[in-house]
Amino acid sequence: MAKEIAVLTDASGSLAAWSEGGRLSVFRRENGLWHELAAHDVALDMSGGISGLRRQMADIIALLGECTIVLAATVTGVPYFELEKADISIWEMSGPFEKRMLETVLQEEALAEQERRSSAPVAVPAPEHLGNGRYRISIKEVQEKGGITSKQVLQGFLQKGCFEEVDILCAHVPPWLEGELAVGALTGHVEKSAAGVRLTVRRAAKTTGKEA
Repeated sequence: MAKEIAVLTDASGSLAAWSEGGRLSVFRRENGLWHELAAHDVALDMSGGISGLRRQMADIIALLGECTIVLAATVTGVPYFELEKADISIWEMSGPFEKRMLETVLQEEALAEQERRSSAPVAVPAPEHLGNGRYRISIKEVQEKGGITSKQVLQGFLQKGCFEEVDILCAHVPPWLEGELAVGALTGHVEKSAAGVRLTVRRAAKTTGKEA
C-alpha cells in the first residue's frame, strides 16, 4: 500500500516552520522508494486574522489530497488545530530535509498504530457535575494509556456548551484543545501541580452589538 507524507521546506532545503511558509512537497513511497508527487509554494497571510488563517489552511489541506501525514520544523496555533481537526498526523524535525526522515516518520507511525491497537481498553470518563454549571473530569489515564483520545472524551461535551466551567486534570493540554483556546472558541487557564496539569475551561463570552 502506498504511503504519502507532505514535507515543508525552505529555500535552502531545510525543514521549515509552518508560520514561515515554504515549499510543500507530497512524497509517495512505492516499491521501497520515495517519489515527489506534487509541490506547492505556501505562505500564510496573517492579515486576515483567525478566520483568514482557517480559510488558508482549508485550501492547503485540500492540496494534500489523500496525504494524512505532515512533516515540518514546527507547527503551532491555528495551523496545528486545523491539521489535527482534519485527522492529519503532524511530525516535527529540524535540519536539512533528507528522504531517510520519511522512513523514520513512517516507522514511528506504524509503531504508534500498533500500540493503539494492542492497548487495553480504558474506561471512558464522564464529566462530574458539581452544581451551578461547574464540572470536573480527569483525562490523565486516557492520555497515558491510549486506546481512546481526549477528543473522543471531551469534544462532544464541550461543543454542546451546557456548562459554565470545566476543570480538566490532564497529563498535558491536548493540542486540539489548545487550538480551541487559541481561536477563541473557549477561554481558560492552566495550572501545573504535582498531580498533573489542571486546565480550567469556560465558554467564550458572546458578543452583541455592531462593530465600530
